[in-house]
Amino acid sequence: MKKYRFSEKDLKFISQEAAKQQQSTVKTGDVLISRSGTLGLAITIPDYLNNAVYGSYFILTRPKQEVILPTYLALYLNSLVGKLQTEQANTGGIQTNLTIPVLESLLIACPPLDIQQRLVDKVNQSYDAEDKSQQLLEIAKTGVERAIETDEEEAIAWMNQQLEVLEIKLT
Repeated sequence: MKKYRFSEKDLKFISQEAAKQQQSTVKTGDVLISRSGTLGLAITIPDYLNNAVYGSYFILTRPKQEVILPTYLALYLNSLVGKLQTEQANTGGIQTNLTIPVLESLLIACPPLDIQQRLVDKVNQSYDAEDKSQQLLEIAKTGVERAIETDEEEAIAWMNQQLEVLEIKLT
């Protein structure tokens, strides 16, 4: 998990046979919460990880979606209010741990679903903007390298070709 999302390039995969032997699988919309290390970090399971296996260092929760949206729950737990509650209630000395009873005792603000959805949409927009800025940075770095290796006009042409998908044009 990285910045409240999965880093797809860092996911580890096991064989289908090994996965069938595991009983710890997630469904789309589940929320995984880290029980140690990055204590209380929460993340929603996306469609592409449906039926994936998860480690024992996570606590699985399946929110009732008619009451609370999974992504809203993850956002709330990752917010300052959620972090303060989990830090206050964690157990252990050197290696702190989060327990299920601690999670069950957390106070969670639960606005109407339409407000939860608006908050989720705003956060998703910020993730999209972050992803787009990362793509732009990579294109710019490669463009500069190409300009040094070949010439500026060829680099700009290549960059424009790459940016067509993003609907941006260099001049």
